[in-house]
Amino acid sequence: MTADSMNQWNQISKGVYYDSNPVVHTLFTYLITRVWYSPAAVVIVQVIIMSIMIGYCMYNFERLGVDKKILYLIILAMALNPVNGIMFVTLWKDIIYSGFILLFTMLIINIVITNNEWIYNRKNLIYFILCSLGVVLFRHNGLVPLFGTLVILIVSNIKKSKPYIITFVSVLVVFLLIKGPIYSLIGIEPASSSEAFGIPTQQIAAVIKNNGYLNEDQLKKASEIMPLNSWSENYMPGNVDYIKFHKDFKVDKLMEDKMAFIKLWAGACIQNPKIAFDSYLSQTAIGWSVKGYVNWGSREISANSLGLKQTILSNSLTKMGNKFLNLTQKPDLQHFFWKPAFQMFFILLFGFLAILRNGSKTLLVILPVLLNAATIFIATPAQDFRYLYANSLVCLIPIIFSFIKIDRPRKDISTVSKDTSKK
Repeated sequence: MTADSMNQWNQISKGVYYDSNPVVHTLFTYLITRVWYSPAAVVIVQVIIMSIMIGYCMYNFERLGVDKKILYLIILAMALNPVNGIMFVTLWKDIIYSGFILLFTMLIINIVITNNEWIYNRKNLIYFILCSLGVVLFRHNGLVPLFGTLVILIVSNIKKSKPYIITFVSVLVVFLLIKGPIYSLIGIEPASSSEAFGIPTQQIAAVIKNNGYLNEDQLKKASEIMPLNSWSENYMPGNVDYIKFHKDFKVDKLMEDKMAFIKLWAGACIQNPKIAFDSYLSQTAIGWSVKGYVNWGSREISANSLGLKQTILSNSLTKMGNKFLNLTQKPDLQHFFWKPAFQMFFILLFGFLAILRNGSKTLLVILPVLLNAATIFIATPAQDFRYLYANSLVCLIPIIFSFIKIDRPRKDISTVSKDTSKK
């Protein structure tokens, strides 16, 4: 449990909720703790949910004809992967959200394989809508991969777009109802839009740090938000938190006149294009580079005033787990385990092979994870692996899918055919 985990646990303990972390996930945690008021309860449910999602994906591939032995090996690899080991027992919204991206990807495969027939089953449509709600409600950036994918599905299937339009409208209505009337009724404070200004904030700081050109009005505006020396001293390439959470950073000044801040940012970038571009590359590096640092998370419960402490049940198992984690974080191996750009390479490679084998519509299979990664290039505060943990979960899916040849209309895979049952 890290600061984000404590933030949500504090909301649960006080019964006061705000949307800095998605309230739906906080309430999900709240409901679990009504049975047993312990982080362990949340972890148990999280492990079960993630296991069911992975199990469903493998079961689906079995029904599509993939050899069971291959699927068992994949499940074993995912179960023994130390990254999954530590992520599944970490109390972050990002974990189940990444699971929903995985599940959503598998449902898209069902749609592609059956040429839209799968989603015309009413039960399957309900599954699809529920999964879509999971994507959009468990992380704020889930809007992009969900609605982006639905728009492409509608456009690419104009004559068969009804279920996708129903999904789009249903999810949008539920989302607006939750974010509007329900939040107001419960008294939930909306998330600050200042979170969207992470990259601009970094670029302004980089210009000040590197003695770039800013006119008197721009310097005055920047100093109103934060003293110029603090801008310079606290700029760290790739991580805006050192500025955003600094005591001198006046977020209220930024929010009072957002257009003035945007004007300051645009001017700083236009006047100092190289500094601004280098800062942008550093800030978004987790999405495209295997170099630099990555924050892989925590192995303990952070210090807190809530009485939450970590209890080690088995020293030998804990040492073994830490030993494997240490191995994955060695310089020669961390690219494979902890660099989302490395995993994205395989997603793109085998996504391309699937397109060569089965046509351009198979691009839909990797679209959700691509759009999720694209949000990093729009707004990201730091080089946290968890933001792109979905890459790690999804990367094996296009690899398996690329070996499936769609050479005939398939039956609705929501039911097992008689031949499969006999086999």
